[in-house]
Formats: sequence, C-alpha cells, structure tokens
Amino acid sequence: MENRELVNPYEYSYEQDQLISINANAVTVIMQFLQQVIEKEPSVGALRVYPKKVDEIKDEDGNLLKVAIDWAEHTANSFFFTAAEENGAVPITTEISLKANQLLFALTQIHQDNINKGIAKKSEEVNGEGVFKS
Repeated sequence: MENRELVNPYEYSYEQDQLISINANAVTVIMQFLQQVIEKEPSVGALRVYPKKVDEIKDEDGNLLKVAIDWAEHTANSFFFTAAEENGAVPITTEISLKANQLLFALTQIHQDNINKGIAKKSEEVNGEGVFKS
C-alpha cells in the first residue's frame, strides 16, 4: 500500500463542470441527514432588529416584486417587550438550515430525475447487501 501524505481536502476544488461519482446509497443517506438537520434547527426566533420602514415594490400590474425594508436596532427594553408579545416570535431559517435546504433540494432533483429514468428503484425491488433502505 502506497504511503501518502495527508492533505487538507478543503484546499482542493473541482472545475465547474467536473463530474464525480458517488455511491448511490450515500446520496439517500445524505438526503436523510440533511432532512434531520433541517428538522432539528430552530424555526422560531425573535428579531434583534425591527422594520422601521417598509416599502412594497410592485410591477405595473400591482404584483409584488420585492419588499424594501429599513431595519433599526432594538433597545434592550424594546427587544424584551416585543419578544415577550404573543406575536413577538417570528418564523426563521438558520444559515445551516438554509444551506441544508438548498443541498437537499439539489439532491432531491437529481434523485427524482433518476427515479423518472428508472435508475432509482423502489426499495423493495432492490436486493443485495449494503443497500441502504430508509
């Protein structure tokens, strides 16, 4: 066995269109892991800032295109009293949950494409050791 020096894998990248292979069962394991990360991340929080001014930007047909928000910092008192209100908690997505959602979406599209092409089969149709079944 060849003795190789350990390197930092994060110092290496791929060309943008480079294709690599990954074990198909690993994809479903990664997808389930990402789903667990998403479910375990907080989904409710309190804003440390508040919208001081909100402008709805609409197209000529009145459809909302985006919302421009000017944010302001809470004081200690305003944060406490706002967060304590019934509507003080707001839905949030953490950065790790957002990244997990993006990756899960991409993998799900690939998996769905493989299902449509008949590459991925129903779990009960797949036999063999080492096959991950959820």
